Amino acid sequence: MGWKGKQKNNRYSYIFMNYVLYLFLIAFPIPLIILIFKYKTYTYVFSAFISFIGIYMFIIVGSIEVINDKDLFSFKYYFSLFIILFLFYIFYIFIFLLGKRLYINLSENITLVKDRFSLTFIVCLWSISILTFIVYFNRHGLPVIFDIDIKDYVDIYALREEKWSFLSEGSHWYKAGFFTIPQIAVIYSYIYKIINKKYRFFFYTNLIIGIFFLIFSATKSPIVELIFCLFITRLLLKEMSIKLLFFYFVLFLMVIFALLSLYYLDKSPSEVFTSLFDYLVMRILVDYTMTHAYVLNIFPDLHDYFYGLTFGNPGNIFPFTSISLSHFINVWVYGVVANCSVPSFSEGYANFGFLGFLIILLIMFFQIIIFQIIFKYLPVNVFVISLYIFFSVNMLNYAISSIENVFPLELILIFSILFFVYYIIQQFKKPHLLK
Repeated sequence: MGWKGKQKNNRYSYIFMNYVLYLFLIAFPIPLIILIFKYKTYTYVFSAFISFIGIYMFIIVGSIEVINDKDLFSFKYYFSLFIILFLFYIFYIFIFLLGKRLYINLSENITLVKDRFSLTFIVCLWSISILTFIVYFNRHGLPVIFDIDIKDYVDIYALREEKWSFLSEGSHWYKAGFFTIPQIAVIYSYIYKIINKKYRFFFYTNLIIGIFFLIFSATKSPIVELIFCLFITRLLLKEMSIKLLFFYFVLFLMVIFALLSLYYLDKSPSEVFTSLFDYLVMRILVDYTMTHAYVLNIFPDLHDYFYGLTFGNPGNIFPFTSISLSHFINVWVYGVVANCSVPSFSEGYANFGFLGFLIILLIMFFQIIIFQIIFKYLPVNVFVISLYIFFSVNMLNYAISSIENVFPLELILIFSILFFVYYIIQQFKKPHLLK
């Protein structure tokens, strides 16, 4: 056999081994997934399930793109994915052992309150969003969406950099007012609609107001997250059907298509539509696992660890200036300043190597357990269910963002205030049970 023949055989062996490695990563969690569905743990401990499936979808499924890339793939990358899956097996052993001490059944008796209370509470929620808008307007003028002219091409990314991404005071509080509060309000009203159709006007009114705030930054994520939250609300309240599943899927595609058309005003609708599938594959299956691979390749061979500098420094209470890891990775890989979302465990590695990688995963498991225990002992009312669904869906951030974005400080503060307001108002309204 000549040199060319050996080279050809080596290439086929390389490709074969790539698919063996990939198929192992895909198949390794399947027994665990079967057990989760067999015992319906996915509904009773949904926060753990959404974290697991989020990492599986965003990091594992698209890993073939990295494994096939000779420059990007490394043993560290493959080993890190195996460690994540192995630790989830250990984690679920604890969940199965704890059993009903963690189980939350949201489809059981739900405490409702009189209409006047719900209206009062919703007004309190929207007041926060309106106040946020006033503060933003006084500092930066109208939000991004008002500067877009659909008749002429506008660089939305440049607009977002100017009026959203790089604000001197940051965008965390604005996100709480423009994204989080509207999502909570819509979920809250949607639960009422599911329980009793007489609340349809109540829901659609809140939906329209919610969408108005959600599009302020001209980003795709808030609208998509809301659709997913409404889908999960139906699922956890056991009101899902094949027809509704198809409806949410079509709605998701339509929203993505509409938002992409807004971003690419210089392209025809047919061009946007043909690129839709590639966009979804890259955005859901490939982008985050590739970012994880970049982090493993850069640190520490090409750049020293950050040793905690990429984590938040609220109010500059610590003696260091926080560095944006997402901006750093984007500049390093693509040469431009932009957001390149980094998974939470990847950020742990970028700061402290595999020790940080493991610490972030352990913190994630600890947060999920504590989260379940807290909500296990809270009353099953519409507000608590809304928060449970919102924060559970927010746990997708473990796979696509910093761990700080799962339970950010500003949201904890806002929801502490909302809890106080909710239960103070509720003392003057007599609740009733709806079975």
